[in-house]
Amino acid sequence: MLVGAQRDKLILNVHQAWRLYPSIVDNRGASLVDLLRRFADAYGYDIEVAGQNGHFFLSAEHPVPTSHTIQLPHGKTKTVYVGQFTQAGTASLIVAIDMDRYRGTLEKMEVKADQLR
Repeated sequence: MLVGAQRDKLILNVHQAWRLYPSIVDNRGASLVDLLRRFADAYGYDIEVAGQNGHFFLSAEHPVPTSHTIQLPHGKTKTVYVGQFTQAGTASLIVAIDMDRYRGTLEKMEVKADQLR
């Protein structure tokens, strides 16, 4: 489990928690930042941040929207989750995750809905 949290004095705000499966995300020799980058490599969906396309960004001068709606063929849309740490008007460790792909893995691993709370 990779958990993204930010401390505000004595309060720990958890805003990301991802199940990492070694068959999909290689965890060997990885720092926590490496794990987040590898997770984004496995489940990322490229978005534009500060003029650059990608699914993982170390930092940006401004926070980015927490989700992006992508237009797909045949009038369909896809929502991409964007996680980030924010402080003093900047954002860091920004990941854009294709939640459909991630949920597909959870289903494949037979994770039940009540185990995701």
